[in-house]
Formats: sequence, structure tokens, C-alpha cells
Amino acid sequence: MLILLGLGLAALAVRELGPNLSALPRPRGRAVLVQTGLYAHTRHPIYGGLILAAVGWALVKESGLHLLLAGGFAGYLYAKAVREEGFLQDRFPEYADYRARTRRLIPWVF
Repeated sequence: MLILLGLGLAALAVRELGPNLSALPRPRGRAVLVQTGLYAHTRHPIYGGLILAAVGWALVKESGLHLLLAGGFAGYLYAKAVREEGFLQDRFPEYADYRARTRRLIPWVF
């Protein structure tokens, strides 16, 4: 169930991001700062959803190795989010206020 929840959140976040979506940490040329929907509660809901799905998979497999890999994946996405936030701060003056009122990966938690 955690897998489906995580993938569902990530898919919804992709949809909400629309043409602003980029695999690279730098925002696209005509990007706007999305602060609605899931993005009103967390700055990186795609990453958070993928982390939930990875942890869910590790629990299904009942494998310490899979849990370790999920942790490594979470660390990678966390580092990518931190780097991305630097680019967003440089690009959008309102990012500091947005950052102050939202969590990074998991709403109301982290």
C-alpha cells in the first residue's frame, strides 16, 4: 500500500508541476514557482513520494539490503533537493517565504 501511495503522490505532483517539470535541478527557462496543490504542503512531493515507494518496496521484500538501498536513494534525492533549492532561491525572490512555510519532503514532518 505504501508503494501505491508513494507512486500516486509522485504522479499527482508531476501533473501539478506540468510544464515546469525537469529532471535537472535547474528550473526551466520559463518556469514558474508552483505553490499550490501538493506543493502548498511540501517543496518536493515527487521526491517524497518516490522515497515512500522505495521504503514500501523494501518492506514488501522484507530485505535489509532493499531498505539500505531505499535509504541511499532517499539520501540522493535529499541532496538533489538541497541543490535544486539553491537554484530556485536564485531564480525566484519569493522562494524564501515559500521555503519558510513548507516542509522539504514530507508534509508536517520533514
